[in-house]
Amino acid sequence: MWWLSLFQYSMKWDIMDITLPWNHFISECIRSGELPLWNPYLKNGFPTMGLLDTWYPVTWLISIVFGMDVWSIQMDYLLHLLIAGYGMFSFASLKKIDSRYGLALGVCYMFSGFMVGNAQHLGWVIGAAWLPWVIYYFDKLMESHHRADLLKFAAVSAFLFYGAYPAITIIVVYILIIKFAFMIFSMPKDRRVKTISNLVICFILFACIAAVGLIGLWELAPQLNRGGQLPLSNTGWGVLSGFLPVQAMSSFLIPHAGTSVEGFWGSDISLINCYFGFIVMMTMFYGLLLKSKQTWTYYLLGSICLMIAMSEVFPFRAWLYHLPLFDKFRFPSLFRLFAIFFYLIASGFAYTELRKSTSFQKTFKIVSRLAFIGLFSIFFFSWLHAGSGTIGLLFSEGLQIFNKAAGFYDKACVGLIIQLLLLGGLLTYSYLNKNWFKHIYIFIILEVLMISQFNISETVIHFGDPEIGNKEIQKFEGQAMAVDLFKPMNTYNDGYWKDELSWFRFNQASITKTPSASGNSPFSLLRHKEAKNNGDLGINKQPLLFFADIIDQKIVEPSIDVKSYEHINLLSADHKEIVFQTQYDKATDLIFLQNYYPGWKVTVDGKEDSIQRVNTTFMSLPLAAGKHMVKFSFEPMMIKISFWVSLFFILTVLLAVIYYQIKEATP
Repeated sequence: MWWLSLFQYSMKWDIMDITLPWNHFISECIRSGELPLWNPYLKNGFPTMGLLDTWYPVTWLISIVFGMDVWSIQMDYLLHLLIAGYGMFSFASLKKIDSRYGLALGVCYMFSGFMVGNAQHLGWVIGAAWLPWVIYYFDKLMESHHRADLLKFAAVSAFLFYGAYPAITIIVVYILIIKFAFMIFSMPKDRRVKTISNLVICFILFACIAAVGLIGLWELAPQLNRGGQLPLSNTGWGVLSGFLPVQAMSSFLIPHAGTSVEGFWGSDISLINCYFGFIVMMTMFYGLLLKSKQTWTYYLLGSICLMIAMSEVFPFRAWLYHLPLFDKFRFPSLFRLFAIFFYLIASGFAYTELRKSTSFQKTFKIVSRLAFIGLFSIFFFSWLHAGSGTIGLLFSEGLQIFNKAAGFYDKACVGLIIQLLLLGGLLTYSYLNKNWFKHIYIFIILEVLMISQFNISETVIHFGDPEIGNKEIQKFEGQAMAVDLFKPMNTYNDGYWKDELSWFRFNQASITKTPSASGNSPFSLLRHKEAKNNGDLGINKQPLLFFADIIDQKIVEPSIDVKSYEHINLLSADHKEIVFQTQYDKATDLIFLQNYYPGWKVTVDGKEDSIQRVNTTFMSLPLAAGKHMVKFSFEPMMIKISFWVSLFFILTVLLAVIYYQIKEATP
């Protein structure tokens, strides 16, 4: 990841044009001493407080220390790769897998096809990062009952809940329930009672740490277009859309080749990479011959997850649809994360068994030779189908030009050459050193780093100068919200940045701090969506505030005063409050083009008044003739209270963990 680590280039797609603007808004609120409650820069306003990742502690930490810009979002991604790798290494150690091979497993996990292919989906990467830690501390708690493990399990579970794509959290909960069911009945009765009581305490601590996220989500879900049941289909918003195609099985060996496939085999380019290392996979398959119970258990779990991901071929994802919460999310390909996780652990157990048997190591060398012959045969076939001279572009013109020109077989050849060189090097080393097998981890790490580098150039890196983007972002940092009562709301679209900054495609208003009617988001308030469908959003051709008559909760457009700005004196405005004076010679209605949502309040001349809903989703206020002082403010008290509850408990838990760590380290 040197392209990102040295800040040479930026990242690409959703993480830049959706996640960065959202997190930048959160960062700006935090650094100004405000809670990120309401985002007026997205689709006529959105209750950011209801999204779980708004409260993710790591985002807050990065925001406080650095602020959120192009470099910070890259640091965020890289940090979670490190958390993921160390988590896998720690889990492997817990399972008594050889530490050097565990190191290789950690590298394989953090540079797997899921982490590289889904780099644009930071919530997916965060979920993958905390996955091994949640299972690690769950297993430790079930085995040891140490107080420190209880606290750590509650903390990492809360981090997963806040930061991860919710589907990952749902799947992890089911995995833990299944593990609990298998483990609890094998325990003595007294230990069983202790385990259950510990888990109850963990759940209470988790609920306290996650209070602000739980309450925000509880309030938002009924009003969100994503809060209901999704259809059981493979199109649009169906739960089977975003499947893992059969052709993607080639990514286990040559993941770079799949990035050139037109149409991506019926799926998105970010959903087809399953790579986690060929040598690791070869070790896993050979280890199955040893009939190790642990190897087979994790292998079967991985294979089940892989089949769930391939929902076009196997019915398992459709069956899961009928379980609670499994009807709320799409992308069956998400399950390949769990397949990779289980396969890596299976490979670790296989390696541990192989280390015990010298005879099997000798046989493994023979299997490696056969694998080399098989790889060479595939390479020869790919070479025959590759474009004439295309592979040479890699050396003459560089990786960027090669990626644009190369087809599936061209990229397959490059990947297979790397695999052949490394497997050939491993075989050569096996003849030079009788202890070659214990050093296999070096070849695994080299393979994963080299193979993943090609995919990084396709699914992670945008070859643009991040400094240019940072300079543009910094122009608006620390500034107040920019409100122009003359320009229509639909003026503020996503056209501010272009050319060199074309990678800031969406949600630019969250950075330029201009209230906007546009924005790109998978979420939408139901009333806002309804207003779009019935034409009520057409009123966005008016500015943020204006005067008009209202009949039956509809704005009478011929009555709109197009010079309303002459009668409104804006005094102050930020993301959750706007204060202004009005001077109008007759009774009228004031229209505020922000979505109506519980928590909004209005005062007129210091006295609280009632907000009316108009044009399905917007707010209005009847005003008497004359001069008035008006203040709209967003004051969701339950969220504010729950934030302090969550903050208190997370700090308390972290301090307690530190105390136990010091106590444990002190002789």
